[in-house]
Amino acid sequence: MQQMTLATGTFEPYHKATRREIFLSEMDRVVPWAELCALIEPVYPKAGNGRPPIGLERMLRIYSLQQWFNPDMHQTRKGQQWYFGMKAHVGVDSRTKLIHSVVATAANVADSTVLPDLLHGDETRVWGDQAYRGQVQAIREAAPQARDFTNRRYR
Repeated sequence: MQQMTLATGTFEPYHKATRREIFLSEMDRVVPWAELCALIEPVYPKAGNGRPPIGLERMLRIYSLQQWFNPDMHQTRKGQQWYFGMKAHVGVDSRTKLIHSVVATAANVADSTVLPDLLHGDETRVWGDQAYRGQVQAIREAAPQARDFTNRRYR
């Protein structure tokens, strides 16, 4: 028997469900996953000599989410790794560390395309990683007073 922690013993009954947890529990309640998997399983790829396929139920859930949220979620590849979902682009004040803008995009949208949406216009400096390098014109248009520090390394 495992010892109960403070979190599991005291606070767990008062846990407020997140929107994601609510959505996933409703999805489990509404979609007959076992029946769908049984229908697809005879034609789904089996493990052989190569790389084993992703589990049938996991892939079915991914495809379902992709259909429900199309064109919001997409897949993209970075190096040899594939990613599916969305990205959050966040504008933060470098002095106060407060978030002033957030943009959510599909995973396949380039970071540099949302740069104007992240700037409010009163910036004096713009810091960014490699994705924002070379965006001098976009920075000048969105924040004319800002100096571009995207080409420098973080210290």
